[in-house]
Amino acid sequence: MKQFKIAIISLAAVVVAVLGFFIIREIVINNTPHSVNKLNATLTNNLSSDVIEMTLYNGGSKFTFNKRDEKVLSDTGEMVTENVWYLVGEEDISIDQNVVNTLAIITSNLVAKDIIAENPSDLTDYGFTDESTYVNVKLKGNKEFTVTLGSILFDRSGYYIMRDGDTTVYSTSLYSANSMLITRAKLLEMDIFPGVITDVTSFSLTKNDILQFTIVPDETYYWVMTQPIIFRCDPTKTDEIVNNTFAMMIKEYIDITPEDLNIYGLDNPKYVLTLNSLGKEVKLMIGNENLRDFSYYAMIDGKGEVFSIASDTLNFLDTPALDVIWPFPFTPMLQYVAKVDIQVAERKLLFEIGTNEELQVYDYKFNGESINNFDTSGVTFGKFFYTLLISPFATAIEPQGIITGTPYCEMTFTYTDGNYETIAYYKTEYDDTKLYAVRNGNYTGLVTDIDFFRDSLALVIDKILDGSVAKDLAPKETESSESTD
Repeated sequence: MKQFKIAIISLAAVVVAVLGFFIIREIVINNTPHSVNKLNATLTNNLSSDVIEMTLYNGGSKFTFNKRDEKVLSDTGEMVTENVWYLVGEEDISIDQNVVNTLAIITSNLVAKDIIAENPSDLTDYGFTDESTYVNVKLKGNKEFTVTLGSILFDRSGYYIMRDGDTTVYSTSLYSANSMLITRAKLLEMDIFPGVITDVTSFSLTKNDILQFTIVPDETYYWVMTQPIIFRCDPTKTDEIVNNTFAMMIKEYIDITPEDLNIYGLDNPKYVLTLNSLGKEVKLMIGNENLRDFSYYAMIDGKGEVFSIASDTLNFLDTPALDVIWPFPFTPMLQYVAKVDIQVAERKLLFEIGTNEELQVYDYKFNGESINNFDTSGVTFGKFFYTLLISPFATAIEPQGIITGTPYCEMTFTYTDGNYETIAYYKTEYDDTKLYAVRNGNYTGLVTDIDFFRDSLALVIDKILDGSVAKDLAPKETESSESTD
């Protein structure tokens, strides 16, 4: 009996759900403008090259575009004459030619997706009002037409559209509609740099006419610095800088035809950002900071307009090259290292990394003695010591270091496959407390402090050699597993 009741209840639930579906569908159908029949109706069929003038009204703004001959820089670096669009009434403003050309092409060749309604009684049902977006197009031969956008379709697949002289409401694609929904920001190229971070082929920062650094993408390390030294970068820091560069937008056009760049600090800009992306090089010159509206004056090299950029997107301008690089001269991964021969302050030492097959853990030895004790944080002392060996960090960049004499410290890392690499640290010629880092005989351009080797590393080695490590570290169970870098 109980099962019978459950079956009745389940059947009733299904009936309610089915009825609910048809009721909701009926409501949607009765309240949604729908197509009478599907077709690809041609609304306009013209050559975009015949367009001589366009007037766009969108969001309360009205723009009229006309054409004129101008000398422009070609992709080959030559000055050529092209017929380009300009904004009537604001002839000196540089506008995005691709945006206006696309507008001409789309409006000249409009195809409707569907016929929505013929002679509708109320056009407001489809979003047509006095404030609707429209484009008036004038062609050669004294021809012209106007197309008007309504609201977006209920399924967001396009927009309602009408043409002058036709009382039928059609639908058009999102692409066609978005090409007509042009704002001033889109028209004036408020984006400064083309592309996205993955399109970048190089990025440089210059400050006070001195190149701070140049970075390029790299398959192994994500980013590599090529100036002032060649070294891998810190990917987190570098991504942040480049992403902030792409986040920069033109806040406002300040002066279309500046007569005196000195008042903006752009006659000799303090900063210059040079970015190569999508085969184009854009050089952004940044001048004085406007403290009243938290922005910087800027302009693009080769263009005449002065504009402002929000200060909060430029917080990396004073970043030195030292903050961009990976801070450690040499960081081989633990799992690939079999041993490290160490020579420091006339001491010769051997650190070995083996494996305890029975317990599946690392087996660390120092001069033949086990150092598998755990430290107070639960990490084996051997792993702590290895981390210490690869942790001297760069405190300066010296592109022109002079390497002489014998190294103060030298470590040879032999890998599990038998290959090896050497990192050596030589005293600088200008300061006995500074060391040049040399990898495999090649100067890295990085400088470290001798204090790390003389104090931190030496202290730990002394504790190992006199046995105080074993005394200080309380014995614990051998670790059963260990992660590696």
